[in-house]
Amino acid sequence: MKKAFTVFEILITMVIISVLGTLAVPAFMRSMEMTYDNNAKADLKLLSSAEKTYYIDMNSYYVSPYNDSQPQELILDLNNVLGLGLPAGANRKWNYETDTSGCVWATRYGGDSRTWHMAIGDADVSSGACS
Repeated sequence: MKKAFTVFEILITMVIISVLGTLAVPAFMRSMEMTYDNNAKADLKLLSSAEKTYYIDMNSYYVSPYNDSQPQELILDLNNVLGLGLPAGANRKWNYETDTSGCVWATRYGGDSRTWHMAIGDADVSSGACS
């Protein structure tokens, strides 16, 4: 005689799997956002270093002719002039900008608009805006 699973056993198994899934997805999303933040911080350190080098050569910080209303062109311009490899495609996670005071910052693209910044000479990246 073959023994089969009952409908109740299958239903309980599906409930357990769905509960585990609802717990795992938010944790996975949080870890992805932390990874995006760490990538932005690393890119800001590279951008800050490139700005420092540009300042030594030109005696001023580089400010792109593009503004934040043209983020993809701005990132491509930064990559071209400062010799960087910042992600600039439609799948990018951050928009990067610079200003004349030597502040560089990244604003979350397509997310919650959180911002990281770094002033030239700072040891680490901070959240919010440059002071």
